[in-house]
Amino acid sequence: GVGRARLGRPGRFVMRLSGLLASIAAILAVTLLPWSNFVGHSHWGQVQWLPFYGRRLDWFDMAANVALFVPLGYFAGGFSSARLRMNRTLWVLLGATLLSTSVELMQVYSHRRFPSATDICCNVAGAALGLMLAAGRFMILRDINLAVAKSSRRKPNPPIDAQDDIR
Repeated sequence: GVGRARLGRPGRFVMRLSGLLASIAAILAVTLLPWSNFVGHSHWGQVQWLPFYGRRLDWFDMAANVALFVPLGYFAGGFSSARLRMNRTLWVLLGATLLSTSVELMQVYSHRRFPSATDICCNVAGAALGLMLAAGRFMILRDINLAVAKSSRRKPNPPIDAQDDIR
């Protein structure tokens, strides 16, 4: 057919996995580098325990934290299996929470990083936004495919990723 070639199931899996691993690597690089900031003692007094409370809220920092985790939610949302279909959102958000909390706990040992519960909330919100974008993409592809099939009055082809991703 005319248009872009469809990737087979293994190709889509490799692309999703590559995107997921790249997003995790980017999160770790942005939040933990340079390593020279890390010292052998903790700074528990710098932790902002209550989200959206305390020192002046930095809207740019919050938006950056949301944006940083959008790719994670998007690529993780592309994976599905029979066992995880119903709980995919829960698993992705739990994974984002664990990754974000781990990063914030590592920042306790940094002179130049300031761990906060606000960052964790914004990171999880970013992963949720990524999940919504992934779900919306697959719904749009399904709707376009159905509209094209209806206009040509032929039996519709299964939408791209319909069997793997819409659930």
